Amino acid sequence: MAYGVAWDENVPSGSSDARFLDDRMRDRQTAIRERLCDIFGGLSLIEWQADPILLKGIRGGGDADFEIIGGTATTTIKDSTGANNDLQVDHATGDITGRRDLVATRNIVAVGGFRYTLDGWGVTNVAANVAATEVPRAAGRALMLRSGSILSVGVAADTNQFSTAGSVTVEVWKATINPADGTRTEVGTGLTAVLSNAGQKAFASTTQAIGTDTFAAGDELFLKYTSDVAWLPVTLDIRCSIEVET
Repeated sequence: MAYGVAWDENVPSGSSDARFLDDRMRDRQTAIRERLCDIFGGLSLIEWQADPILLKGIRGGGDADFEIIGGTATTTIKDSTGANNDLQVDHATGDITGRRDLVATRNIVAVGGFRYTLDGWGVTNVAANVAATEVPRAAGRALMLRSGSILSVGVAADTNQFSTAGSVTVEVWKATINPADGTRTEVGTGLTAVLSNAGQKAFASTTQAIGTDTFAAGDELFLKYTSDVAWLPVTLDIRCSIEVET
């Protein structure tokens, strides 16, 4: 519901027409207060102003314990119990930022999707001079049931080991399945994480923006690894994972 009053600057101040418009403005503000109380579940509204937008209210008595403050860039819901309870909406992106857990008693529907990690890939005793070999996974390749984006890839040395020479590179790959005959078209995404004696020796990860590499429902995600001739130790085991958003 939207409320507004058309004000005519040509109406003389103090005239009956001006008083009528003043009454209309007060009526509309009262209606807004009542509507906001309905929306926020029976709150006692104690202060409201239009410019800048400011709403204060209480949840059953005492001093005001929340404020809704509108701005040009963000709208903030402030809680008097502490800044850590504030909730902020970014007008440009629509992002909602909070500092507490999100508790929902119903389903959460998000156009932007949800992030989660696909785990379980690993290699025992990584040899030197290995060219683009698929990383084993007990559950097999990850079959994606919804379309989405690949956000990051990570690799870690297992059992308290680390790279002492050379490097091993892990890359995310995607297989598109032809539903008619089951044939697969496999492509490397170029998204890699590198364990290296000259860099990150025991853990490495790489992230990228949403939409950079995408997949469709029915695609498979998997990993391939490559080691150079200098890679050591050849007794090192690696674990790998992929982060996606669907």
